[in-house]
Amino acid sequence: MNTHIDAEEVDPLFNIVYIVSEYYLNSGDFNGMSFRALAESVGEEIAIEEKMVELIRDDALFISHSKFVINPHIIMYPPESIETQLGLIASGELKSAVLYPTARVLQKIVDTSRYAHTPLRLYLALGNPQLGVVLFYPSVLEQYRNDPRYLYETDDIVGRLVISDEYFETADVPESDQIILSRFGFAVSKTGHRAVAAMLRDLANLSDEHQQIWHARAIPSELVEKHHFHLIKEYQQVLNGERRQRCSLTTAFMYEMNAINEICNATYKKRIFNRDWIDGFARLSGLTMMLSPTIREYHNFIHLLDKILSDNINKKFFEGHVSFERETALADGRIKVENKGTLALLKEWLGIDFPREGARISTIMASLNRVRKERQKPAHTIEMDKFDPSLWAAQRSLLAEAHGGLKALRQLLSDNLSFSLSGSTHRQVNMPISDD
Repeated sequence: MNTHIDAEEVDPLFNIVYIVSEYYLNSGDFNGMSFRALAESVGEEIAIEEKMVELIRDDALFISHSKFVINPHIIMYPPESIETQLGLIASGELKSAVLYPTARVLQKIVDTSRYAHTPLRLYLALGNPQLGVVLFYPSVLEQYRNDPRYLYETDDIVGRLVISDEYFETADVPESDQIILSRFGFAVSKTGHRAVAAMLRDLANLSDEHQQIWHARAIPSELVEKHHFHLIKEYQQVLNGERRQRCSLTTAFMYEMNAINEICNATYKKRIFNRDWIDGFARLSGLTMMLSPTIREYHNFIHLLDKILSDNINKKFFEGHVSFERETALADGRIKVENKGTLALLKEWLGIDFPREGARISTIMASLNRVRKERQKPAHTIEMDKFDPSLWAAQRSLLAEAHGGLKALRQLLSDNLSFSLSGSTHRQVNMPISDD
């Protein structure tokens, strides 16, 4: 697009819209033009002020101001109402305002071919707010999650991805792939679908190649409306600069595991789980809600969840408490000796040390055994892969039951051992869980 105005051909006072539009589109970061800069360009301050009222009423320009937003030099949010803008002018505040062309004007004058390789910058060129979010199919993140050259981190509420230090500014990775997306989040729908959400300001800084990748996975607006997508409340709080009031279910799961290890390590000098994973970005990338609701992804998640639970139980924890072997008398008089599994060891130890806790022990073991049983299904069958959005609900249900089992175990230990968790751990396990 070329919005250059020849001042000798046209009276600049009547081309305020074009002057402001040219500044916006050629500023590099889609910045607004200050009233003072416009006045210096045109040279008729009083006449401009009178013209601005008309242009605002005609939906040709709008004004931003520090009274409206923290940073009026970018379009942070949709414009204030015409009445609010005219009220600002009437109060004599126009001189410190910043001017922008409206989306209606930009739709007419922007040469979209200039943004063929940067489709997400086109959103900004057309006047969309820089802090506005675009929704994408979650599979857009798979290439980053599956590529060890990227640091891919998420807690199912917010996340980030960045080329790792090892490959930054090296010839091993093309410069176009050395990207940073400092923050993304998630949205959910009333129909059980999930989406990735990211701010336009961040998306517009991606390389040309990756802008095209993301743009190709954008969810069409008609589908966003059809499925009634909404941002996860806690992600919206992050966007608003507010403190999150809830954690994700996967984070709550990890909090419980950490708390159990804290209790056992303090009481028995041994951890019951070999490893635990803390909140934030020191966690397993696979222990998240699936990016694609497929049979394969679901089975991979079940496999990982069982490894984190039953395969992660520390057998040495039970030394001196229960026998590691089970003897069974056979019909021919011989004795069959088998090693007990970790779940059997846990159940036996709980029954010995806490004999009055039968109900809670049953709850604990039922949840852990369900995960083990779910893992055994794909291990013994061949099943064709398929895409099924209902698997998101199935995944959350399984994770919720596993979390409930860990919570019951933590409460059983804490109650019977009269153990008080550290302040930070206590706050973590008592943090409400996001509904999404």
